[in-house]
Amino acid sequence: MKKINAEDLYLKLLLLFPVFTLFQGIPALNWINRVLFVVTFVLQITLQFHSLKIKAKWMPFIGLLFLVHFYALTNTKFPMYNTNTLFYFFFWFMVVLYFVDIKDRIGEIIKRNLKFLINIVRVWTVVVAVTAFIPSCYKTIELWGGKRYFISITGNTFRIAQAALMILTLVLVYFYMTKNRQVIIYTIMPMYCFLMCGSRTYLGVGVLVFIIFWYIFTSNKIVFFVTLLPVLLIVMFLISKTAAGDKIAATTYTNDSYFDYWGTISNGRSIFWEVDLKYFFKESFLNQLLGCGFNFDYEVTQQYYTSAHWAHNDIIGVLLNFGYVGVLLYTFSMVVLFKTYFTNSNIPILIRILIILVWLINAMFNMFYTYTCSVISFLIMLAGIKYYYQRSDAKSISTS
Repeated sequence: MKKINAEDLYLKLLLLFPVFTLFQGIPALNWINRVLFVVTFVLQITLQFHSLKIKAKWMPFIGLLFLVHFYALTNTKFPMYNTNTLFYFFFWFMVVLYFVDIKDRIGEIIKRNLKFLINIVRVWTVVVAVTAFIPSCYKTIELWGGKRYFISITGNTFRIAQAALMILTLVLVYFYMTKNRQVIIYTIMPMYCFLMCGSRTYLGVGVLVFIIFWYIFTSNKIVFFVTLLPVLLIVMFLISKTAAGDKIAATTYTNDSYFDYWGTISNGRSIFWEVDLKYFFKESFLNQLLGCGFNFDYEVTQQYYTSAHWAHNDIIGVLLNFGYVGVLLYTFSMVVLFKTYFTNSNIPILIRILIILVWLINAMFNMFYTYTCSVISFLIMLAGIKYYYQRSDAKSISTS
């Protein structure tokens, strides 16, 4: 009997998330993503502290991570608005350290599991393609102009959007590692989701990921730049004819808009960001340093805005929940991650900029670390692209 490699098992568990996210919207199966998350995270922590013997240099930061979570708990009034917020930041920070520590072999781990990866893409694609023809898989959202938006069987536009982002990223990584040009067909359903789900942020991020895919898919850089404009024009035309255009129209400022100009085009974000920060800076210095608890953003917007919201911005969200120390930890995680995967690699400047924008747009206008599929897809994308360009460098050296 073939022995199961723990790192391969861990990657396979990560790859299950977009499929499990689909079925999470079915009432009888609303627990499946949480179970998958717990199993995956327990295995990851076991690998980090047992197999990898986590590096001593990380321990002060992990200590601070525990401290801000403990302090946030003491500042949280139960019941919580969203119990998942207990785990999002902790998972993000620890999974970044894991991918940093295995940077030299994560590419090979992904390559060993390419068959499983593409099968996940196929299953997800079939399910979503079928549901695209089912009227009940679309939802009318009054706040978004009363138009119909695609949610598949997830029950939520942002669930289908983050799952689509992960699938598109897996297609990108698969192509980078195999050069199988036929996989371009698997970009259709993710792009359909971006055009039809109503999330402007995921639409923008999805287009950026597709451009990264297109950069390698085209035969050379001249072809890439010559064809990029027509591709973007096609995307703009599709936006104007789909739910994405409806959402943009619904968030375009007019004299009848409920909010001011920035409040309208940001779909209320600029309003509740101002409210969040106003009441954060009224807190004690200790609360500003270590955070105001997991409910703070919900409580403030519930009382001083139209309804309870989380921050829709990574920096503000971390600041409210975990204070200045939390923002320091978040910044540290991003610097370490980019430094690890960009240093000593031949990744083109354009691709680096696009990768940073994928994170930045999501983090600043939607939230990044709170969406598990978005987190996983970003890390796998970094690993796959680094592996591709390392292989390219090695081939250049061997033939020179």
